[in-house]
Amino acid sequence: LFKLDNNKEVPRNIIVLTDGVVSNEASVFKLIKENKKGTRVHCFGIGNGASRSLVKKSAKAGNGSFEFAQDGEKLDSKVRSILLATSKHALTDIEIGWPMGTTVMKSSLPSTAYQGECLTVFALCKEIKAGTVLVDAFDTRKQERVVIPARLEIDQLDSGKSIYCLAAKNIINDYNLSVSEEVSLATKYNVISTNTAFFAVETKENQNT
Repeated sequence: LFKLDNNKEVPRNIIVLTDGVVSNEASVFKLIKENKKGTRVHCFGIGNGASRSLVKKSAKAGNGSFEFAQDGEKLDSKVRSILLATSKHALTDIEIGWPMGTTVMKSSLPSTAYQGECLTVFALCKEIKAGTVLVDAFDTRKQERVVIPARLEIDQLDSGKSIYCLAAKNIINDYNLSVSEEVSLATKYNVISTNTAFFAVETKENQNT
């Protein structure tokens, strides 16, 4: 399905049904993440044997929704919930225009934005200026490109460390970085990735008297 041409005018929705587990969950999540642009993956776990980890993480990787139905449970409302999620209007083919004078070193890849949901884009900037951020995208309801302005104020920026960690984590997840690039970014902002780990070391002074 991912190999089929994707029409930006009609966002593709994939509904995955499962009643069990798989042995290659990591490969499944990786495949979904690599193909999530313009495609939304929804997951439906049916029966008591459905893997909750597989269903939840697949939906998260594919920017979709998920539902579970236990053995003997009626499916009507849960099926409607999934179908409602697939029918939402969307902004696709998103491009971000940053304020003049802002130097973006790396930003997370803008995903498709769906009706009633937030669009979050993280960026690591060498230099940043106040101004207007322009979101240029294709509106599937209007069937035309639209430009949505958003004001960026310097004094509204979060100066805490957590936002930088989130940015680094999202950028690592969105890009196929080389090992050295990933390790450099992860260690600089103290985030765990597939090629980094952190250890806590406790040192004690000699208590002997």
